[in-house]
Amino acid sequence: MVQTPIQENNMKLKMTLDVVKTLDKGFNKRVLTEHASDCPVKVISCDNHQEVLVFDVSISRKILTSKAFSSINYFKPGIEHLAKEGESINLISNFYEQSILFKEGKEHDEVKKAFHYLLEDLSDGLQNNKPLIMKYFDKRKKRISSPLIFTNTLIQLCAGLMISKLTSIPLKRVFHALSLRRNVFFSHFHASRHLASNDAFAYLYGASNPPEEYTHEGHKHLLAQSLIIMGIDPLVGEICANIVEGNTENFIGGVDRHCPTSFVSRLCVQPYSIADLEFNPGDICYTSLLPGKNEGCPSGSNNSSSLAFGVGVHTCIGKRLSLVILGIAQEVMHNCFREGFSGQSVISPDGAFLAFRDTE
Repeated sequence: MVQTPIQENNMKLKMTLDVVKTLDKGFNKRVLTEHASDCPVKVISCDNHQEVLVFDVSISRKILTSKAFSSINYFKPGIEHLAKEGESINLISNFYEQSILFKEGKEHDEVKKAFHYLLEDLSDGLQNNKPLIMKYFDKRKKRISSPLIFTNTLIQLCAGLMISKLTSIPLKRVFHALSLRRNVFFSHFHASRHLASNDAFAYLYGASNPPEEYTHEGHKHLLAQSLIIMGIDPLVGEICANIVEGNTENFIGGVDRHCPTSFVSRLCVQPYSIADLEFNPGDICYTSLLPGKNEGCPSGSNNSSSLAFGVGVHTCIGKRLSLVILGIAQEVMHNCFREGFSGQSVISPDGAFLAFRDTE
């Protein structure tokens, strides 16, 4: 029996809701150092493919290092829908098309190489700016009452300095653009968050447009946009996690325990078998990066099996920069907030990144 377009759309919607429900159920149980899902793998089938949710990091590692899987722009259907609705989203749409997150092969390698040198320069620049950052917080420390406020302020400052350096856009304008952005990485599409991020880009550039792709200036602006979309939220979550945990002596060592990014998505491009699972081209896999129950890395140890920065071709290219920022955050804490904060922040599962909220 042939399904009508309405029936087919209803089936797709039901499958999407099943995936979202299972992801939310798994990751809403996460605590600071692990998740505690009900099962290591959940398979949701539909007519022409399956969606596989993996909560076992040993399976995740094999999937992420296999050539049978590639990155997938899971924002594309939602962005296309917004465009059909007449929303002006060219800036954020172009970013996703160009983003290193969704590129493969030669295109990925070229952008990765360009980003590598730019990120080295940014890391050195932030180190040189440490006195300025310390001075900034020393003047404002009485107004910063919680770990979350401290972390948001620090990351906005670091991101602002880097974006202004990359684009030559005035720092004040960059800060206002950052105030408009929202976290877009969720297990399902939040239109308002992508619209907000497009607004951030629109304010940043005003009446002008970003430079052309595949030029040196184009790479600099693409990296600046990547910091806005992908760089802020996991760093906020990681620094908050260290402070809430009471680990103010080794922020960098906390990354393996907290793993600020919960999961990444991959598309199967050739048949693959693992752990009694059969993958076929077109299957979509949500792979957990979190240590499972009782698998968290003990404080102060080095967990070589950690997936905190991913693994494989798409290992986080900003790892060194992230570690530099964590080191700066620890120094600012020691110099300006040794006595802690009057307010409290608590874990608040929210999308793909470890998130916190302030208590009243």
